[in-house]
Parts: sequence; C-alpha cells; structure tokens
Amino acid sequence: TTFLFFGIFVLLAMLLATSVGFYWDYAKTQVIKEGKKERKALVKAFNVLDPDGVGSIDKSTWSQLFRMLKPKATSDEMRIRFRLLDQEGTGDIDLFDFFHLPEVLLLDVSAVQDRGAVKDTVWARMLHSFHQY
Repeated sequence: TTFLFFGIFVLLAMLLATSVGFYWDYAKTQVIKEGKKERKALVKAFNVLDPDGVGSIDKSTWSQLFRMLKPKATSDEMRIRFRLLDQEGTGDIDLFDFFHLPEVLLLDVSAVQDRGAVKDTVWARMLHSFHQY
C-alpha cells in the first residue's frame, strides 16, 4: 500500500507540474498578444495626434491630450509627465516615448519634489530602462 500511495503521489505531482506548465505557457502567450494589441492601439493614437507624419508630438498637442485624459491635473503634473515621456529631452514625444504613456499616466508624480530633477526619479530610470528594449 505504501508503494501505491507513493505512486499516486508521484503521478499527481507530474500531472500538477504539467498543468502548471501549460498554464504558464498560455498566460505568456496571452500577455504577448495583449502587449501587441496595446502597441497597435498606441500607434493608431499616435498617428491621430501626429496627422502631418512628423514623427513626434509637441508640447501643445501633449497639453491638449493630457487635459482630455486628466482634466483635474495641474500644469506641474502635465509638465512632469511630459518630461518623463520625453526620455531624450528633445522637447517632443516620439512613438517609442509614446509607448510608455500608459505607465506614465499611472505614476504618482506627487512624490516628485524637485521638478527639475524628473530625470533622476526612480520612475524615470525605470522607464528609461524599458526604453532600451
């Protein structure tokens, strides 16, 4: 009987390991699909905001977009988020910068004390590291 219990235990452990493996593979595939859908939607939105095809969004367009997305936000918050998106410091947001819009909109920028040191915040470094990929 001991061997029977041990055999059942091993069989169930293998079944569980197989099921978990399939689950993780499926979840990974879904995350990749959702990421692709999000990027496609962001490209479409970027193209609407850049109808001339310049390849970037200026501060004026950003201001209009931000006021629609967060009407109660302050001018400082708008400026901080713009600087977080504009990783190269060009004064414009290009498509690769724009891909970080969802993360930047979710950030709590009230923690940023020195408005001139936005590039030195943990969040800016995090976004910059994602920008490298």
